Amino acid sequence: MTVPEEITRIEEQLRRITLRFRRDLGSVSANLLPAAQLDVLRCLHQRGNLTVSQLAKELSVTASAITSLSDRLVKSNLVQRMADKSDRRLVRLGLTPEGKELFEKIHAETLERVRSYFQRVPKSEMRSFVDTLSRLVSLMEEGSGQGEAPSRVRPNGLQ
Repeated sequence: MTVPEEITRIEEQLRRITLRFRRDLGSVSANLLPAAQLDVLRCLHQRGNLTVSQLAKELSVTASAITSLSDRLVKSNLVQRMADKSDRRLVRLGLTPEGKELFEKIHAETLERVRSYFQRVPKSEMRSFVDTLSRLVSLMEEGSGQGEAPSRVRPNGLQ
């Protein structure tokens, strides 16, 4: 199967961007918080108080993974557990003031780093880039749940 050159180039550039973002943006928060815990803070900051199952769905992880992450975040006083107001059997997770402050600090530093990447890109190219990324995200979200999941490549080409 031959892959069009553009697709190969897109895949390569996305991989390089991802690696660079992980390295550069990871250094912003690495000394403060592991990436998985930062993902939890980000989600709670954006979506508000959520149950473990809601948070697991949002982050595409298991409920047990969220429980483990939230245990550490509660011990660090970054997240709090609270009873749901309409159903006392449900427990919601939410940011503490310390968690909100830490997330906002890391987020501001991350935005500054990303801004520095794009400072030499003309505004018209930026708008086009954002439009293209938004379209790609929409297409990916529309496609998730349709058809079969792509097969995973295993070591040594084993299937």
